Parts: sequence; C-alpha cells; structure tokens
Amino acid sequence: MKDSYLHIVPECYVDTILCKHPDNQHYLIKINNVMEKFILNSAKDANVDLTEFGIPDDLEGLKNVTKSKNCLDNNDLRRAIKAVSSSNEMQLLTDVLNYLQTNKYNSNSDELIDIFKVHGFMK
Repeated sequence: MKDSYLHIVPECYVDTILCKHPDNQHYLIKINNVMEKFILNSAKDANVDLTEFGIPDDLEGLKNVTKSKNCLDNNDLRRAIKAVSSSNEMQLLTDVLNYLQTNKYNSNSDELIDIFKVHGFMK
C-alpha cells in the first residue's frame, strides 16, 4: 500500500516527507531518517542541548533511551522533546498534522505545499 502513495514534497528538501494516495484523501508522513536522528537534527536547529535534560546527544545513546521499554514514562525525554519542538522541522510537522486534522476530508495538496514553503523548505 505504501508504494501507491505519491510524493507531494520532493525528498531532497527536508527530513519530513509528505505523500498522498493518488485516489483518496489519505496522507502518509514519513521521517526520512531514523527518528533519533530527526530529534538530534531538531535539537541542533533549536539550539537545545539534550544533555541538559539528562538525554544523550549522540545517535547510539539516544537510541538506547528511546528504544527502552520505559521511554514513554521518561520525563527527561518528554521535557527534551518539548524543548526541541521549537525547531523549524518540528514546527513543520506540527503544522502539517494540524492542517490534516482540521481539514480531514477536504485537504488540498497546494495548501500543504504552502506549509512547507512557509517553513523555508521549498521555494
């Protein structure tokens, strides 16, 4: 089923990839890197030092935290993610999800592309 989705925004612009089913109002949002790399890139963009929250700032260390069965209960991780949410790409992801939630049955690909443009990921 994933193979039938069409890319709306070219992959080269951003780690967040938006795809749409050719016949339905179904969207697929993909993170181009592993989620931990996405978090590390977002932390860098937001000038957030993850170690200030007790979270490792390297890929393998962060994977150890996020892959543990207790990660959902990790308040340090929650605080770090909240701080990182100010990054441009996290804001993009938030805006796309909010748009899709608000426009469940009448979303428009051009309006979604405009969200990517507003965040500087497309011209």
